[in-house]
Amino acid sequence: MINIADVQKFRQNIYKKYNEIYLNNGFIETKPLSLIASKDITLEFINCTICKAKSNMQKEIQGKDYVLFQPSMRTKDFNYIMRTDKISRYTSTFTMMGGFKYTENLNYKFNYEKIIMNEASFLRTFFDHIILTIPSAYRHFLELSNVAKNNLKKQNIILKYSDIDDEKLKWKYGIADVTGYGTRWEISNNNQIINTGNTIVVEKGKNIIGIDFGGGVESLIQAYYNLPHCIFANLGMTQELADYCIKGSDYIKVADSIIALINISKSTKNLTVGSIRVQYIFDYYVRALASLSILCKIDFMLLEQLIRKSANRLNSKNDNSKFICQKFKVRISELELLLKHTKVIESLKKIIIDDVVNLERHSISYLHKLESIELLALNHRIKDAPNL
Repeated sequence: MINIADVQKFRQNIYKKYNEIYLNNGFIETKPLSLIASKDITLEFINCTICKAKSNMQKEIQGKDYVLFQPSMRTKDFNYIMRTDKISRYTSTFTMMGGFKYTENLNYKFNYEKIIMNEASFLRTFFDHIILTIPSAYRHFLELSNVAKNNLKKQNIILKYSDIDDEKLKWKYGIADVTGYGTRWEISNNNQIINTGNTIVVEKGKNIIGIDFGGGVESLIQAYYNLPHCIFANLGMTQELADYCIKGSDYIKVADSIIALINISKSTKNLTVGSIRVQYIFDYYVRALASLSILCKIDFMLLEQLIRKSANRLNSKNDNSKFICQKFKVRISELELLLKHTKVIESLKKIIIDDVVNLERHSISYLHKLESIELLALNHRIKDAPNL
């Protein structure tokens, strides 16, 4: 059995050690941004620690070097939540731990190696088998001095160079001419290799402007406890949810949907006046949760309890869990109607599982078509779902 109380306690140890290293090296701890990226037109949700520096990057000014523990959400594997044949290695929402070091061309190598040593020192506190990968394509940016290499060697940290697809370690930030080139930190534990973060040199035009660094707290906890999935390390995880997640991937998706819904709802006062994309993503998770709860045979009263306990864990207001439960009730009623139309359901299932991979990710046109099919089915206007 996975003891969630122990897992959450270890999270605090991680925070304490990370701050100890960076605050003693001149960094400040800054407050996290709200999950919904209302002031960043390049994002729906905050998805990394560098978001705190993007305003300065656009203005081409420097700020204070900082670290933070940032609630984050990524929709890269968004469509997996409604698929029965795949599950993402990651969760929709997570805590990103890291920061940003402002620098310039002349001294970026010194600052870059300093961050590498800080990250190495932090990871070495908890792990024995650590790997730092530098992509060969970016070696001119990321190569370490012999002194730094020897330092890593003394700590038994493996340094390797890889011909890994360079696009996987290249970052775009939604700002003109700004690109990041990164290393990758990994933990080897019980035949698992877990990606725990990156150290990234950020360039604007031909000038180095900073070092972006950090990784997911959940991945670190997963590696430390050898957890089967990082969902067990999520801040919104409760013992009750964990006991269900052990049963399999569909239960993990139930937990992921619940935690995502709570995090979105607690980050906005009114979903009905927010971004259309944020509204859609929220509704999509409601639809997923309703479908999965039927599949996993979790009744509404039990699901309501799971939602409330997870909301309490995330310090979310009671109104947020009420709102989610109300939306969920409506969706369950719709599904009960849809389940009477077997041909429609089979067509929708085929669309979700097969056709979505051929469509542009998160395509608004696709979403509108899918919603139109559901609406027509509910109004009994068709016998079969029309072709897209």
